[in-house]
Amino acid sequence: MIVYVLCILLVYILITIFMKTNRKSPKISFLFLIIAVLIPSILAGMRDLSVGTDVNVYVAKYYEFARHSNSIFTFFDSYKLDVGYGVVTYLISKISYNVHIFLFFIELLIVFPVFISAYKLKNKIPMNLFCLIYMLTFYNMSFNIVRQSLAISFIILSFTYFITNENKKSLFYAIVSVLFHSTSIIFLIIPIIYKYLNQKLKREKLITILIVLGLIPIFYSKILLFLINNVGIISSRYSIYLEQLETSNFSVFQIGYRIIIFLILILHSKKLKNDNNNFYVAMSFANIIFYLLNNAVLYAGRISFYFSAVVNLFGLGIIYYNIKVPKKRIMYFLIIVSILVSYWYIQYIILKSGDTYPFKFFEI
Repeated sequence: MIVYVLCILLVYILITIFMKTNRKSPKISFLFLIIAVLIPSILAGMRDLSVGTDVNVYVAKYYEFARHSNSIFTFFDSYKLDVGYGVVTYLISKISYNVHIFLFFIELLIVFPVFISAYKLKNKIPMNLFCLIYMLTFYNMSFNIVRQSLAISFIILSFTYFITNENKKSLFYAIVSVLFHSTSIIFLIIPIIYKYLNQKLKREKLITILIVLGLIPIFYSKILLFLINNVGIISSRYSIYLEQLETSNFSVFQIGYRIIIFLILILHSKKLKNDNNNFYVAMSFANIIFYLLNNAVLYAGRISFYFSAVVNLFGLGIIYYNIKVPKKRIMYFLIIVSILVSYWYIQYIILKSGDTYPFKFFEI
């Protein structure tokens, strides 16, 4: 556990130093930022292949096959991968013959968009808080569900460009995310909801959106089947997201955490009046709804991760920025960090989600 704690603390401290020194010594300060990006990437590369369930399920397997493939076409003929992940895997396999270097580059590709987002939003959300939220909620997860973690990171970057009114860049990175995990196509509804709730009659529109989101469990299977069979925008291998569970896959802890975040957003919604407060409430509600699907449908809960990213990083971060009273801001920071640290400890250390704990270094 100490390895993860040190990694998270170092990232937070280095980014804080960057924030303090950026104006006076921009070149030196960027060195701290670069180190902050490299630390979680290096740790990911130094892990044993047993750290993260999916590493041995597909990550190492696809890498080895790509390394021995004579062409990228041979590689894709053998494994029907998402295009983005397949191309990245093949290219890195030709640069290095070491799977741990591959893991380093993959993690770098995961965390780099997050740090770009943090930097771009530094005048709206404190960089150290933005990155701390990510490290406590998604970093460990990236050791396991690698492909979707890549998609989530580019969704974060896409949404960053969206709320800064750079729509072309936002669309580009949304497409990139789909290339890594086609389920991220769900992100396309997020900007639509944002625009819809940013118009007049916001309360009435929020009620409409909440009702629509509440109907998702009823039509979830039909919508996904349509996207797979008729539209073809989602790969057929994601049909596992339709498999009915014989036993419950429901976690009281996970739903409890999501409800707590939902209540925090409702309580502080007035502080987000200039940042579309209803939108983050709706996203938090969607986060709950999609996770509840996990109770009946295999892997459906993973779709909630896209909403979690928007809610946790942007919603919670913007609230902090909009609290003007210093004492209240400090209190909010302590409460949020306490909740997130508790989440991280329970999810990854106690429950050992994704088999990322205990951490083991690879053997030379």
